[in-house]
Amino acid sequence: MPDLPPAKRLFSETILKDPRSHGAVKALRALAPDDRIEQLCNIEAMEQIHRLRPSRRPDFIIAYAIKPPALSGAVFTADGAAFHDRKHWVRMRYRCGVSPDHAKVTQFAFAIGEDIAADQWSSYSLPTEDGASD
Repeated sequence: MPDLPPAKRLFSETILKDPRSHGAVKALRALAPDDRIEQLCNIEAMEQIHRLRPSRRPDFIIAYAIKPPALSGAVFTADGAAFHDRKHWVRMRYRCGVSPDHAKVTQFAFAIGEDIAADQWSSYSLPTEDGASD
């Protein structure tokens, strides 16, 4: 992951061990392996964003917003991702490695980009504030 700054610490495992995450853990186990990897990486991404920039409050990530993600072995790459932060969508890129059993993140690197202008949201099928999307 040389082109993206690596995370110094990983958080998704701790988050998912919290009793409040029981429902999320159960939902992750029910997903197909590829979807489980994507969602596990999105959990890590949201916490990494908030830890890097505490003023950010990501509540949703779409890994395929601008460009389709790629999965190669146990590494998920989302070069065209976007995250929702209150009333904004923000570009981001990340690469996320997971354990062979797809149960935990083993490596993570990311970069936060610019806000996406509201008039571009529909072209990326990003949900609007009222919840409408393609």
